[in-house]
Amino acid sequence: MANERKKSKPNKNGASQEFPELESHPRQTPKSSSGFKAETLETLAGSQRKKNQEFFIPVHGFIALTPEELQIVNHPSFQRLGRVFQLGQSHLLFRGATHMRFEHALGVVEVAQQIIDATKANSDKPSGSSGPSLRCPLAPNLEDHEKKFIRLAALLHDIGHLPAGHTLEDELGILNKHDSVARVQLVLSMTDFDTFESLESFPEDDADPEQATDQVDSSTETSLGALINELYDPVLAGVPTPVGFNNAVDVLLAIICNSREDSENPRPETSLRIDVYRDIVGNTICADLLDYLHRDWYHVGKPKYYERRLFQYMELRSNKDGISQFVISLGSRPRIRTDAVSNILDLLESRYQLAEAVLFHHTKCAAAAMLERGLTEYVEENHLSSEDQHQKELERLFLMCTDDTLVTTLVETSQPDKPSHVILSKLRRRHIYRDAHTLFWSDLLRNEHRERARSLYAPKKGNIDESRKAATNRLKAARLLEKDFDLDEGSIAIYCPESDMNSKIAKVKICLDDSIMTLSEWEEKYGQMLTGGHLEAQKHRFERLWRIHFFLCRDTFRKLEETDDMRLLFLPQAIEYLVLGITPPGIKGFNAAWVVAKQLKDIATSQFFKRDVEGARLAAIARARDGSPAEFSDYYPTEIPTIASFMEDR
Repeated sequence: MANERKKSKPNKNGASQEFPELESHPRQTPKSSSGFKAETLETLAGSQRKKNQEFFIPVHGFIALTPEELQIVNHPSFQRLGRVFQLGQSHLLFRGATHMRFEHALGVVEVAQQIIDATKANSDKPSGSSGPSLRCPLAPNLEDHEKKFIRLAALLHDIGHLPAGHTLEDELGILNKHDSVARVQLVLSMTDFDTFESLESFPEDDADPEQATDQVDSSTETSLGALINELYDPVLAGVPTPVGFNNAVDVLLAIICNSREDSENPRPETSLRIDVYRDIVGNTICADLLDYLHRDWYHVGKPKYYERRLFQYMELRSNKDGISQFVISLGSRPRIRTDAVSNILDLLESRYQLAEAVLFHHTKCAAAAMLERGLTEYVEENHLSSEDQHQKELERLFLMCTDDTLVTTLVETSQPDKPSHVILSKLRRRHIYRDAHTLFWSDLLRNEHRERARSLYAPKKGNIDESRKAATNRLKAARLLEKDFDLDEGSIAIYCPESDMNSKIAKVKICLDDSIMTLSEWEEKYGQMLTGGHLEAQKHRFERLWRIHFFLCRDTFRKLEETDDMRLLFLPQAIEYLVLGITPPGIKGFNAAWVVAKQLKDIATSQFFKRDVEGARLAAIARARDGSPAEFSDYYPTEIPTIASFMEDR
């Protein structure tokens, strides 16, 4: 809970002090992570005489918020982040990973302030921190209104997150991204998070988007969007703003929703430097990354620390076009700051290890696969779709859920005899599915196999249509496997991450030899001069994290195992041949189904026991020779027929 501070009093020099207690006790004086003395929030609080408050959170300790920021934190739209897990279902395995997006948001504000302090301190050094510069001089320091909007964006950068958001958005493509304009506008416009009523509470589809955040239900309190405009519109008074920026919410959306103006109409450099704010808050090496890496490892139980000296190399520079850029300054040859390069690579390694050890742990992936299968079945059973109306209904429902109550809500609103109810009930009781077969990047030896599997089952990063297509293929493949192996509905769940693994740290902007480019671009242009091939190898490691998991219900697995049911033995073969199309040379099409069917016909528990497999194959060949294609009633996404349709009597 926040603790109220005493009113500010003049110091001995007559200057206003927002935190007099801290100044009177030097041991408590806030320091930035880079070693610079942190600026007080005097300029951020303006001339208001309201009390500043602090929150105490793990990793950073006390976080100071201005009165305006405190009002935002106290709004129900923000408070709901205190019920959304930062690491999703990772807490099912790492029991300490129950930290919430609420504290992460506060942590990002703290790191953003440290970056603000660092850029100011570095610009105040004689001739800048990297000597005289002709092509890329130091850019103007951040002004007070810019600092306020950076802190605001840091506070609200995750405001659109839902429980199980990455599963719903990235893996299934059921809903818009958490940082899409539509999602953020929805959250900013909502006025009641306590009850789920109907679509009547939503802004009309044809309503003016600019007015969406001002729609307020008279029976509830002010929306978060309206509150932001009330608090921050005065900050914009007298500030030249680009076309389309009518209020504070517009500025916020531009920063956190990655919305850019038409390149033919660039923003004037004298106005809001949106790209700088975005890079500081949530792009490559940013406040978001520096907080969640430290925080996630801390709560997982394996604390890792980044090198805080990196703050001493953070600067605002003007590129050759005179546009401000947030960069890591590496100096110039021969005095290159190689320690900064090592710091960047350490961050990349820490991000990789987090993915390897936590995000892609097989138990966590199994839980995610169960949630995906359960949600997909639920959406289909309730005749929901990706249409705007249904999407808003789902978003509205999920926005009022926690990670725990989401599963409970779906279980309680589903029919007991339906697959969604069975799967999600098991997930709620932590009856996690077992690994039936997994293929890693290195297992798919031929590129055509890897690319085919990715194109069919892996969601495309940032492409919601491709995500939906991949989710549909995963569901179809799981259902057809269950049918071919005579397993209960919902027994199989598939997990397949995005095809583009997250190594965006490599795209951090660096300033070296008076030139600004990304670290990846510099390595490509100058032959890996800076990292000696380490960066390229690390990017390759991220790519090799990709895999596709097939999980089987634990009860089903145990039953097959205890009875020595040979179907369990041949399930991996069916996955490779039928689902992924990885077949021996010369075996294609229905012949792949024929190979698996030959194995199943000798298993007493198989529905194909003692069936005429060879006769079915010859009949298919005869149909093809007659000029009519060997058509079957059902196919896997690989266009290989199911065993059941291959064995149909004709």
